[in-house]
Amino acid sequence: MTKNTSAKRIVPIHDKLIELGFLDYINKLKSQNIERVFPQLGENKRGYGVPFGKKFSNHNFRKEWLNLEEIEANGETKVFHNFRHNFITKVKSSNKPQMVDHLVGHKTGNYNYEHISLYDLADSVNQLNYDDIDFSHIIKYIDEN
Repeated sequence: MTKNTSAKRIVPIHDKLIELGFLDYINKLKSQNIERVFPQLGENKRGYGVPFGKKFSNHNFRKEWLNLEEIEANGETKVFHNFRHNFITKVKSSNKPQMVDHLVGHKTGNYNYEHISLYDLADSVNQLNYDDIDFSHIIKYIDEN
């Protein structure tokens, strides 16, 4: 299921996700004939993301999974869509801002997607650096599942 016809696209996987075992996770799902990357996400009439977005809004969930308590100390509440905004900002500030529209599914008349190579897309994605994030709890979750 996709939101619309432009929602289906090729997006490279960040090297950090591969390092964390994302491809092994995908292969495990395939071996169980599970087609969705996040099968535990509930669906409602607006799609799969809304129920998770509401769960993400729960302070305890953000604290446990993303260690966002420090970030929220300034009084600014983080929502799931902040990841998308953060990604767009980082790619636009890179040396290849034209990749943003393709990677996040924005329609534009300025670029012809057929001329953007997978290598260039992967390079843009891998320029994003999240070295300040502790991923140990995600590794633990992957190991347990």
